[in-house]
Amino acid sequence: MPFLKPYFLMALAVVLIPLIIHLLTRDQIKKVAFSTVRFFIGTSRNILRKKKIREAFLLASRMLACAIIVFAFARPLFTKEKQSQSGRFSALKARAIVVDVSASMTGTGSTIRKKAETALNELVEGSDAAILVSFSGKPSVAGPSKEFAGIRSAISKLEPASGGTDIAEALRTANSILSGVEATEKSIVLISDLQRSGWQSFKGGWKLAPGIDLSIINIDPAISADRVAITDGDYPHNIVLDKIPRIVAAKIANFSDSPRNAVETTLSVNGKTVETQKTNVPAHQAVAVRFRTPFTNPGDNLGIIRLSQEDEKKLGSTFYFNTRVNPTINVTIVSQSGDNMGKFLSIALQPPEADSPFKVKSVNLQNLTAKDVNESGIVLFNNVDTAGAEIITAINTLLQRGGGIIYLPGDKVGADKFNATFAALSPARLSRIMTAPASDEQEQGITLSKVNVEHPIFEIFQKPHHGDLSGPRFTRFWELTDSQMSRVIARFSNDRPAFLERQIGQGIAIMMTSSVSGDWSNLVIDKGPMFVSIMHQIARYLVMRSEKKTDYCVGDELRLNANDQVSDPAGKKITERPVIAREPGFYMVDTGSEKISYSVNVMAGEADPVAMKQEEITMAVVPVKGENLDAAGDDVLAKEAKEKVDRMALWRYLILALVVLLAGELYLGNKTVRH
Repeated sequence: MPFLKPYFLMALAVVLIPLIIHLLTRDQIKKVAFSTVRFFIGTSRNILRKKKIREAFLLASRMLACAIIVFAFARPLFTKEKQSQSGRFSALKARAIVVDVSASMTGTGSTIRKKAETALNELVEGSDAAILVSFSGKPSVAGPSKEFAGIRSAISKLEPASGGTDIAEALRTANSILSGVEATEKSIVLISDLQRSGWQSFKGGWKLAPGIDLSIINIDPAISADRVAITDGDYPHNIVLDKIPRIVAAKIANFSDSPRNAVETTLSVNGKTVETQKTNVPAHQAVAVRFRTPFTNPGDNLGIIRLSQEDEKKLGSTFYFNTRVNPTINVTIVSQSGDNMGKFLSIALQPPEADSPFKVKSVNLQNLTAKDVNESGIVLFNNVDTAGAEIITAINTLLQRGGGIIYLPGDKVGADKFNATFAALSPARLSRIMTAPASDEQEQGITLSKVNVEHPIFEIFQKPHHGDLSGPRFTRFWELTDSQMSRVIARFSNDRPAFLERQIGQGIAIMMTSSVSGDWSNLVIDKGPMFVSIMHQIARYLVMRSEKKTDYCVGDELRLNANDQVSDPAGKKITERPVIAREPGFYMVDTGSEKISYSVNVMAGEADPVAMKQEEITMAVVPVKGENLDAAGDDVLAKEAKEKVDRMALWRYLILALVVLLAGELYLGNKTVRH
C-alpha cells in the first residue's frame, strides 16, 4: 500500500510505549501465608484469569491505537487498479515529452530528435515511465511505458509534417495522461518553436495538475523570417451558376524588416491563369490582394493562389480552394387561379432578359402534377392551402432528398384547410389573420426588428447599399401555433414570427407569415429591390445548404460516406479509415454518383514566425501554489483530482476507527482493577 507521507512510518516505534509502560508497572506478586484460604483459592484464580485477559486486550488496543495514529499521519492510499485509456500504473518518475512536428518546424527534424532523446535518457528504464506526445494537428501519443524501446523508435521517426500548431492541446493531452500515472515525480518537457499562432486555441480555464513540472526547450525555426507568405484566403464556397464575377482574396504578409515591392500573386482556376497582380508589402505588415472572376463551370472549380516568385513547395506560398457551382435551379411557383402575385414572384426570381440562376415555372394549383414537383429543386406555394395526396407525397420526397419549400400564405388561405394539408411539412400551423395597429401618426403597420443578420438569408443586408430591413411595413400577418419544431429567423416589431424555417429530412421548409400582396405590406410596391434580394437569398439558401463541406486543413478528418473512394493530392488511393488530411492540395472523392474535390491547406498562421516567450506559457498553465483545480475550471482534471482525494481519504476512516477503539479501551479500562 503506497503512502502520501511515508516518512511518518518511522514513528511506528511508539507502539512499544504501551508495552514498556505495562512491563514497568505490572503487579509485583508477594506470597503471604494465611491460615484460612482454602475457601478462596478457586475464586481468586478465576478473577486473576479474567484480569489477565482484560489487561492483554487493553495492551493490544493501546498499541493498536498508537499504530493507527502513525498510519493516519502517513496518509495511506487505495491501491485498486483502474484501467483507462492512458493505462494507470505506478512508476518512480513519469515524464511526458511533448514534441512540435508542425509545418512551422520544417527543417528541424534532427534537432528535435536529439532533444527528445536527451529528455528520455534522463529517465531510468524499468523504474520510470515515459510518454511521447507529438503534434502536427491533433496530438499523437506513444506510451506511457517503462520499456523505452517503443518510445525510442517513435522518437527516431519524428519529422515535421504539414499540420498545424496547437501547443495548448498537446500540453493538455500530456497533462491528462500524467494525471493517470502513479509517480513521485511528474514532468513535461515541451520541445517547440513556440509559435504564437499555435497558442490561439488556449482560452484559459485549465491548469497543469499539481505536482507536474513544466520545462520548455525553445527550438529556433529553420524557416527564415525574412520572407513573405500567404496567411489566409477568402473565396466563394458554393454559388449558383451565373456570369457575375466573384471576389477571391488572399492576405499577403511580410515578416521581414524591410518592405517587399512588386510581390507577384497569381490566381489560376481549373489549371488556367486568371490574373497576376504585383503588390507592395510594407515591413511587418499584411495586405489583401483581390481578384474578380466568374465561375462558369458547373461542379468543382479548383483554384490556386500562388506567390509566383516563391517555391510552390515553400510554406505559405500556395493556397488551394474549390468553388462549387450549382447549375440552374428549377423553381416551381404554385398559385391559385386569379392570383397575380405569382407573376411578381416569377419576375423577382427570373427577370426578363437577364441572367438568373433560377429557371422559374409558374403553375396554377389545379394544373400542378407530381412530375412538376419531382423536376424542381424548390417549390413555392403562393396563397395556397390545399393539394392532393400525390402532390403531398412528392413534396415530402423533395424535402427528404434536400430540396426546399417556401410558403407565402395570404387572404385566400383557410387555416383549417392549410393545417390539414401541410401541417407535417411546414414550419408551423396557421391560426388567424392579424391586423397590425398603427405604430405612429403617419404610417400603419409593423416592421422587421429582430432579424438574425448572421443567417444566410439576411447576411447580405449587413453590407452597405443593400437595403434597410427595418424599412418595409407590414399591416397584416398570420398568427401561428405549434412552431416548436421550427427556428424563427426574423420577427416583427411586435415580437411575432415573420420568417421561420424547419428542417425536414435533408431539406428545409420556410414560411413568411405576411403575404407579398400590396394590401398586406409595401415590400413589393415600395421596396421592390429588397423584395427581389430576399427572394433570391431564400432560394440560394435552400439550394446551398445541402452542399457538402469541401475545405479542410492538414490534420482534419475528411467527412466521407462508407463507400466513398478517396485519392490524395498525388493521386494515390487511400484505403484507411478515417481519412486524415496529411498534405496540402486537392483530395479527390468519388461517391459513385459524382466526383468532388476537397481542398486542403496548411493551417492559417503556420507561416507566421512570431514566437511566444517561455514565461507566457508557464504563467498560463502552471498553477500557483495552493490553486484549486475546480477553480481553474478544468472538469477533466478536477475529476481526476477528486479521484485522488477519494483515494487519500483512508486516513479519515483510520481516525474513525481510532475513536471507536479508544472508547472501547476506556470502557474496558474502567472495568479492570489494576491493583
